[in-house]
Amino acid sequence: MEILVVTHHPSIVEARSGLWPVLLLSMNIKVEEFIEKNMEDYFATSAGGQRRQPVGALSSLSPNKLLPRVISHVTEGLSRPALLHVTREEYAIMLTPDGQLYDNTIIQSAQKESSKKSNMKRENKAYSYKEQIIELELQEEIKKKKGIKEELQLTSKQKEMMQIQLEKEADIRKRLQGLDAELQSAVGLLEATLIERPAQITRELPAALQVLMPLLQSPLAAPRIQQVFLDIGVCLMPKHLHSLAVLVGHVTLRLLKPECDLDEAWGQEDLDTAAQRTILLLHNHTVPQREAKTSDVAPLSAPAFSFCFPLLNAMLRESSGSTEEKENLMTKALQVIIEHSQLRADTESDDLVIDENGPELLPRVNMLLLLTRIISTATPRLQVLASQCLTALCASAGGDDGCTVAEQPEIDVLLNGLLSPCFSVRDAALRGLLEMEFALPTDSTEASGLSLLRRLWVARFDVEEEGRALAEKLWESLDLELVPELCSLLIGDVTHHEEVVRSAGAEALSSAVSQYRDQSATVLGQLTELYHQKLYRPPPVLDALGRVISEAPPDQWEARCGIALALNKLSQYLDESQVTPLFLFFVPDALNDRHTEVRRCMLDAALSALNTHGKDNVSSLLPVFEEFLKNAPQDASYDSVRQSVVILMGSLAKHLDKNDPKVKPIVAKLITALSTPSQQVQESVASCLPPLVPAIKEDAAGIVRNLLQLLLESDKYAERKGAAYGLAGLVKGLGILALKQQDIMTTLTDAIQDKKNFRRREGALFAFEMLCNMLGKLFEPYVVHCAATPFALLWRWKPVCQRGCR
Repeated sequence: MEILVVTHHPSIVEARSGLWPVLLLSMNIKVEEFIEKNMEDYFATSAGGQRRQPVGALSSLSPNKLLPRVISHVTEGLSRPALLHVTREEYAIMLTPDGQLYDNTIIQSAQKESSKKSNMKRENKAYSYKEQIIELELQEEIKKKKGIKEELQLTSKQKEMMQIQLEKEADIRKRLQGLDAELQSAVGLLEATLIERPAQITRELPAALQVLMPLLQSPLAAPRIQQVFLDIGVCLMPKHLHSLAVLVGHVTLRLLKPECDLDEAWGQEDLDTAAQRTILLLHNHTVPQREAKTSDVAPLSAPAFSFCFPLLNAMLRESSGSTEEKENLMTKALQVIIEHSQLRADTESDDLVIDENGPELLPRVNMLLLLTRIISTATPRLQVLASQCLTALCASAGGDDGCTVAEQPEIDVLLNGLLSPCFSVRDAALRGLLEMEFALPTDSTEASGLSLLRRLWVARFDVEEEGRALAEKLWESLDLELVPELCSLLIGDVTHHEEVVRSAGAEALSSAVSQYRDQSATVLGQLTELYHQKLYRPPPVLDALGRVISEAPPDQWEARCGIALALNKLSQYLDESQVTPLFLFFVPDALNDRHTEVRRCMLDAALSALNTHGKDNVSSLLPVFEEFLKNAPQDASYDSVRQSVVILMGSLAKHLDKNDPKVKPIVAKLITALSTPSQQVQESVASCLPPLVPAIKEDAAGIVRNLLQLLLESDKYAERKGAAYGLAGLVKGLGILALKQQDIMTTLTDAIQDKKNFRRREGALFAFEMLCNMLGKLFEPYVVHCAATPFALLWRWKPVCQRGCR
């Protein structure tokens, strides 16, 4: 091993290169066997620069065994998370000499204190404060010119603080110097290998590029990585494109804005112009044109494309295609990616050797991430192009002849795409998964297989029909089967931040529970518990003086809406024993949520559960509602839940006997709830009234008169609208003849012709609208009778009447 280092000294290499293998042969030692036996020990002691020099030569002697280990050693050293966490301040501390402070705020504060005018006299007519300040500043300036330095006097407290800061910076400096030494060792091994360029190095460098690119944002690593990145480009690109490799490398660095100084000569050209010129050159050299006859236009190898991809990635991410010029440039960039997505390996070559012209060495994960971003943000033309590119790329990892097999990170990108709010992304992800069907994990006992099962099950309930069809096709093609463990996992989709995912997740959860009814109790308990977790909102963090340090986190009302939607869909699959606990959750907690939309969704869920289970649970549910109305505080904060409970009671009352004394008080509360300024509440009350009318037939005439009075004379819009809803509900319950028996049509016809009072006309129009909606075809004979007047009002009367007519 010592001979290895000596024979690779630069002076000896210049005089006679390749001396070390000759010496081994003279000692009857086989080179490859020696390298295989001693390399681990060599790596363990190769911290010094001289010991790194032989690595390049050794890689040439044993490219199949040593080179992969060298690159693996390099990537391991460059993958340390600590390198990415170095800040600019820490890097500046490392560059500061030992024993010297980088953060000299303590010294500055001491200087300010020493320059405070301790000998300044109290301001009077002879000595003004301003004049004394000017005089002292003049004296300090004279001392600086003469080079007189006064020794700074620090207090004991300042000395203590300075010592603490010195120790803190020394610890940072020591830590970063250790990181820097490891970084130099890894970079040195890579540089030595690049100098020798052993066979098969191009197959190993894409892995090194993957860990190099993030390090450009590290102040510690970027200065050392910059030149290595450029050298890798020259090594990977074909010889006739070396000038293009240099151009691509420098423009990529400018686009990525690394944490180091760049060559000023390359910064003279405008960056947008340079990027456009580079992409056009890359397009011209790699994408064949129909009319072109040149034979030197051909796709790059996969390793060479992996070097060019960061340029395409940076440009496509920063542009949106808002102008025609940018869209054309992005189109050319995508055409380059499409061309290389269609790379295929030689099927006749040795399977043990990776074909550089195949898709295995492409940066497929980053390509998929980029394409899904473009599909979700770019113009329609670019979306179509990016979707085609994504499908082609997935086909290259589908396991067919000349293709590679997709790995889990690639599959995860597509599965995450199924959570996008943009249907184009979900559609492209499903088509991509169909292309790589052979590579998909289908074993639900493993985490990867269960993740695929979950995402495809939710996709089967997508809000778009086309998405559901694609997911169903893939589900059947993979012959997947639902498992009970999925029920609890789907709750995560129910509370997702995207509405389309919540909607599909609620449907998926409901369908899963329908097949595994024994899971309903567990799922219901998890949903109600999760609701209370999402309801809690931590208060803002305050300091000792009561000032806000950090604001309270945003309200998670979307997640609670998803829980309400799931409860709505699940209600039909609940056991009778779960109904009462569910309504004890609704009343008063869920129906009194602080967010309006959550309250609306919870009321829908409660009505759905009541319509399904109310008839069999009247005796247990009615006391819940009555107890709340009796004991609820007479506070405005409970108004919304009180109104919701009245609606629920009305829905439940239709299951009571018509002679039950509880029906009439419930109807009275429903009529009162009609004045609530909420269309949802009014519609719900109107739908509750028809089944209850037989129990109040003797009081119907009085209720109709009161509603007509509210409808035609009330000053409040909500009361007039609610009266119209109530009147239509009563007529539906009483029968169509009630229109004549109660003089409803006569009263409304007179009101609509009243030219002096617009409220009467508008109220009559509301009533006609609701009667049409609730009675449907039964009201058709009366439509002809009353239709002429609304048409006339459209042209003659006030905007409110015109709105009512419409």
